[in-house]
Amino acid sequence: MKTRLAPAAVQDIVDILGFLSTRSASASTGFRDRFREARQFIGQYPLSGRQTDESNVRYVNTGKHPYLIFYEIFDAEVVIMRIIHGARNPQTMPARPS
Repeated sequence: MKTRLAPAAVQDIVDILGFLSTRSASASTGFRDRFREARQFIGQYPLSGRQTDESNVRYVNTGKHPYLIFYEIFDAEVVIMRIIHGARNPQTMPARPS
């Protein structure tokens, strides 16, 4: 299934890569690789993500990096809505993990 990034998700990636690049070039590269893998996985297995309190929103973890990828499934595509650090307040997330 095709995946697309919502504008907020694009900004999240810019912010994350900007932050990580100030810490470590390898961390930035690692996040980029993990995100790419997670995006491909979501496209292949969109129902595999964990459900949230909103029935149409799911999320996956990027693995080594503590980021959650929130997405919605539509008929012909998956839209990645946000990429948020797992330590953030759940109240600020687009949907609460259940």
